[in-house]
Amino acid sequence: MGSVMAPVFGGLLLSQYGAENGLNVFIPLALMTALGLPFLWIAHQRLLSREKKEKVFQVSA
Repeated sequence: MGSVMAPVFGGLLLSQYGAENGLNVFIPLALMTALGLPFLWIAHQRLLSREKKEKVFQVSA
């Protein structure tokens, strides 16, 4: 979802503020990225635990 929203949001910011006001465009994008990092970390941890469970299941089967 982020790969779809980021270009749209970035384009809206660029059309609103223009390329001359880089901080007005960069700061909201940087904040959105920083706020999304915990969700990415949680998803990564869940994926690792799922892979570990599947590995144990395959070995015992």
